Amino acid sequence: MNPDIIISNPKKLEILKNKIALDGIKNIHIISDFDRTFTKAFVNRQKVPSMISELPNGNYLTDDYAKKAHALFNKYHPIEIDINITEENKKKLCILGGLNISTFLLNLN
Repeated sequence: MNPDIIISNPKKLEILKNKIALDGIKNIHIISDFDRTFTKAFVNRQKVPSMISELPNGNYLTDDYAKKAHALFNKYHPIEIDINITEENKKKLCILGGLNISTFLLNLN
């Protein structure tokens, strides 16, 4: 194992790897770079949406996903762009928003 990779819970990782192997390739969905950390925000000078912003616009997940995702966006996006909120408070609120969104995604059936 690469010494630069830190696995906080190796036992849990092994359980997840075994579950993925048992469930098979047809039952895995990988969502990556949903906030454009690694991918481009612009292609040919045109802004492209992030993956996480496109998920609610299609019928990709559960029936109620779009409604809940839009509600979370409508709650946290104004905080991100509000110039009257200090950067310190904005970071705290956006971290909370990210946790809420991540928890919501992880609990989808």
